[in-house]
Amino acid sequence: MKALIALCLAVFLNNTAKAEQVPEPPLVCGDFLKQLGLQRPDVKFVSCESLKDAGVWPEALQAVYQVEGKDIAKVENWLVRLAKVKRLRFVCCGWETPNEGMLEDRNGSTFVIGMGGEAMVTERKDFPKIPYLNVYVRHYLYEP
Repeated sequence: MKALIALCLAVFLNNTAKAEQVPEPPLVCGDFLKQLGLQRPDVKFVSCESLKDAGVWPEALQAVYQVEGKDIAKVENWLVRLAKVKRLRFVCCGWETPNEGMLEDRNGSTFVIGMGGEAMVTERKDFPKIPYLNVYVRHYLYEP
């Protein structure tokens, strides 16, 4: 019973803390790369969605982009320079950046960026055989 009361209290305090926080702009999902002035013809905007945490508030907004296989190495180089992500690596069933990079807009809002996706191609030289990988740009609305 004590554990249940402690759990309820923790959830209440977490929700109360979030209610007191003011979300950081942008508050609307969209093409974040375009909004940041970083739009590229080889990185095609696909969608944007609200990511929920354990509560009812959106935790983050995430824009998803696609990069065709022929452009993967070029976009990877851009992300390494722009956001300090590490080079793509093959893990299990696909490619991923082992870290996420950071971007800031002129108002100081922070965005997290990474690249990856499923692919059975295991050699970098075969990137053109991959239909596409995704670039993810995430904006957390609240500081953890």
